[in-house]
Amino acid sequence: MKRMRALCGGLMMAVVLTLGCSLPGRGGPPSEQVLSDALQGLLSASSFHVTGSLTLGLPYGVDLVAAGGNLDGTIGDGRVSVAVRRVGNSVFERGAQYFHLNGQPLVSDDYWVLHHAGDVSKLVARLSDWRSLVHELQASAGHVSQVAGQVIAGRRTINLIGEGLSVLVNEQGTRAPISLTTMPGRRLASNLSNLSLAFDRYGTAFAVDTPTAVIDLSDRNTLPVHDIPDLATFKFEACDSGGCTLASDLVNQGGMQGHATVMFRVGRAGQLITSCELPVPVMNYQQRVRLSCRLKYDTSQQVAGGVLVTNPDGVS
Repeated sequence: MKRMRALCGGLMMAVVLTLGCSLPGRGGPPSEQVLSDALQGLLSASSFHVTGSLTLGLPYGVDLVAAGGNLDGTIGDGRVSVAVRRVGNSVFERGAQYFHLNGQPLVSDDYWVLHHAGDVSKLVARLSDWRSLVHELQASAGHVSQVAGQVIAGRRTINLIGEGLSVLVNEQGTRAPISLTTMPGRRLASNLSNLSLAFDRYGTAFAVDTPTAVIDLSDRNTLPVHDIPDLATFKFEACDSGGCTLASDLVNQGGMQGHATVMFRVGRAGQLITSCELPVPVMNYQQRVRLSCRLKYDTSQQVAGGVLVTNPDGVS
């Protein structure tokens, strides 16, 4: 009995501070209170690292650091991973392969992307609002019991088992989840389900900057420039014995980030005779411009001409 008093003498203060001894079946606070303390410990942490899996329409894997409403890390959809970042109210994504698979071939890894209507952005928004998530988790818990968990790194743990979730916490020390799992078939109000998450690195210093090179998919002009020649308009003009003027329309199929150049050239039998290169004016999406260049060569011989555009993402 003296040993129990020594262990739990500070019980009332422990409840207030979400610290101390809560031993299964040994007169500690109610299991529901231990769970509430643990989830509040998650909210009170200045930052934490979370990994695992969950479902929001599709299954996702997550590896994230959260701090307040900000967040940084990666989310995978089973095909590819996407770097994600939330700063303030803006969600940024980066992953060229992911966007290429989703019909955005002009996106490169040089840019972060604002994709407000995207599935990943919707998931990031949910995982940035842990206060709402904790409310949903508590609502799904129902009756909670506790059993002794495994020993992790020399520390005893408690497994809190509710009707809709289970949470593993340390038996002693500050209350905060080590892991959290929702029961199969249980869907939270935010439509998240099948949560299987592990938490660590509580209180680690965390800073995240707002990206500067950004594409907003709701504004096509923020995409990289992607000019293409309209070959139907390519012509040899004003030819004389000393050469010809080569001209072509160019159409911008991208946005206004970066610059493109156009090369007009003539050759014979696969060998370049002469060429010239011009900068392409920056244009809005679908805007067209006609450019030309005078090339000097012997027009008494048959030649082939061409036009080549170099865009920020390569040659078209």
